[in-house]
Amino acid sequence: MNRTTITTLLTTTGCLATTVLAAPPTWEDLPLGSAFATGDNTTSDGVDVNFDCFEWSSGGAFCGGEATVEGQIPGCNSGQRIQLNNINAVFDYAGSLGVQDDPIFTFGEYGGNINLAINGDFINFTDFVDIDGIPLGGCVVKVLAGGDGNDCGRVQFVGTVEKLLVGGQEFWWDGTPDCDIAFEDLTLGAVYPAVSTFVADGVPVTIRELIPPAGPPIAGDAIVGDAGYACGVGHELNLDNSRASFQFLAGPGPVNDLTMEFGEYGGFINVSINGDLRVVANFKDLDGATVGGTTISIPTGGLGGDCGEMQVSGIINEFEVGGQELWIDCLRFEADPNGGGGDECENAHVDHSDLPSAGFWSPGDTLSTGGVDVTIRNFMSSVGPLSGNAVTSSSQLACGDDLELATYNTRATYDFAGSIGALANVTVLVSDQGGEVNLGINGVGTWARDYADLDGTVYDGVTMTVESGGRDGDCTVLFLQGTVENLTLGGQQHFIDCIWAEDIMPPQTRGDFNGDGCVDSSDVGILLGLWGTADGDLNGDGTTDSADFGTLLGNWGC
Repeated sequence: MNRTTITTLLTTTGCLATTVLAAPPTWEDLPLGSAFATGDNTTSDGVDVNFDCFEWSSGGAFCGGEATVEGQIPGCNSGQRIQLNNINAVFDYAGSLGVQDDPIFTFGEYGGNINLAINGDFINFTDFVDIDGIPLGGCVVKVLAGGDGNDCGRVQFVGTVEKLLVGGQEFWWDGTPDCDIAFEDLTLGAVYPAVSTFVADGVPVTIRELIPPAGPPIAGDAIVGDAGYACGVGHELNLDNSRASFQFLAGPGPVNDLTMEFGEYGGFINVSINGDLRVVANFKDLDGATVGGTTISIPTGGLGGDCGEMQVSGIINEFEVGGQELWIDCLRFEADPNGGGGDECENAHVDHSDLPSAGFWSPGDTLSTGGVDVTIRNFMSSVGPLSGNAVTSSSQLACGDDLELATYNTRATYDFAGSIGALANVTVLVSDQGGEVNLGINGVGTWARDYADLDGTVYDGVTMTVESGGRDGDCTVLFLQGTVENLTLGGQQHFIDCIWAEDIMPPQTRGDFNGDGCVDSSDVGILLGLWGTADGDLNGDGTTDSADFGTLLGNWGC
């Protein structure tokens, strides 16, 4: 291992440790196949890059190498990367984009020696593991994964990098993109017990019990730390006998191709994707597995007692991960171009933002939101009716925005058909924070412990699917496939936010059963024939009775 100072290429400067979560360039802005020789230069992601001679392990210089922009190797990097074949790349951060603090890079190294210089301090070595922990150019080299040779891995330069030189013989190099979820917006030291919910970088996260290989669930905590156990920088999330559920449908919408950095130091782990749960000893046990319609790869680490990276290829609606001594950091993903999420509340038919901030309603009271008439009713529990209240809430526990309707031992019936018109294919954001729930569609209703227990049930031809969440503490997304004339939602500690639909039908006069545009004696005959059933229900209480007859008479005429 040879060490010198390059003064012709790099100016020596000191390194001051700070926090950053990405390292350019990532080469995505250059044409695939772009090739460079010694003396050439280019710019990628705003970084000026020039190419220089390579130094053999013996000390001699070689100036006939080539650098080529190539596609990714699955499991080693994301997107494009650059191959450095007996050539060095010099990144002038200070002279272009700006200095980089604590940058993290990915590499693939499969033979020969490596050249590296940070801020003018040069070293010539065989494998990255040989320089793990050494000071270089005022920074510290930290090998996060791999580095033994004939492998891919990640390396961090802890400190401020103004200029960087790197090259090899059978060598690939890539930057790292920004983390989509880095936990930097959470308070350091915050403790989230199972079951609790918070939002990290715009994504709702529920902390849940850890599921063991056998026996009852274990209720631990999630703790925000910064000790670097996941081998990253800044904040990380310690899952101490707990699991974190990332509910993308209630946030940005479905995502593609997720990666996550982790450190795992004992016990077992949980991984669930789109509701498909696996309980295994180590992450490596999932390498190559198909889970929830996606494919998992573990390119680095995952053997236990180490740091590593998990990659998930496919469309992800909900992602859960947990362990006993597990730290996670830096989740990255791409938005699904065919997905939803994120902006639906902006176009919701009902979002409760027009409710009075101190709204308070008892069973029998009515209110209007988004032009929809709503009636508050007693809650129907497993032990019989319960009477509580509905109030305006700003908790955003349902993971929408602005105000929501909280129902405490009550249920709310939204009469779409009688106000703005029936809705087709409806999506609802709700959250059940404890106790039982009520669900009713078009006058047909039931109670359950959780929405998850009702997944796939059918009400008057409308199928209800739980697209995300569905359990206590979750931000839950319900999809109702079919025509919804009225909808009843409620619970004991329950929150309702946005309701939107694919289509809305003009309202039909309540009582016009035969659709001729008039409420008359022929409709009375139809109502009487439906007496005592749910099919002639006009007020959403689930039965056809005198109250519905009164509604019909109130709409008499053409």
